[in-house]
Amino acid sequence: MKLEELTKLGISEEVAKQVVSLSEQELAAEKSKLTDKTAELTMAEDKIKELTETVKKFDGVDVDKLKSDLEAANKKYADDTAALKLDNAIALALADSGALDKP
Repeated sequence: MKLEELTKLGISEEVAKQVVSLSEQELAAEKSKLTDKTAELTMAEDKIKELTETVKKFDGVDVDKLKSDLEAANKKYADDTAALKLDNAIALALADSGALDKP
């Protein structure tokens, strides 16, 4: 309420000023809360847009194919490592035995 409205109701001007002051403080506090919530909402909307764009990058990606490709690559790595270890073991054994022709 405004000061004039309160004085028309028969409230003294001093008390009316106090009421108006308290009312303005409450209003300022509520505006601050609204500003905070608006900023929070804006940040949430920005995060949603960012996540939506990230998800769009993966549209059409076949997850099962990626998993099977990874399994195949891991198997090939394990096989290649085993073969390399065997080759090195054979070469070391030949060198230790004094073989003249090393692989």
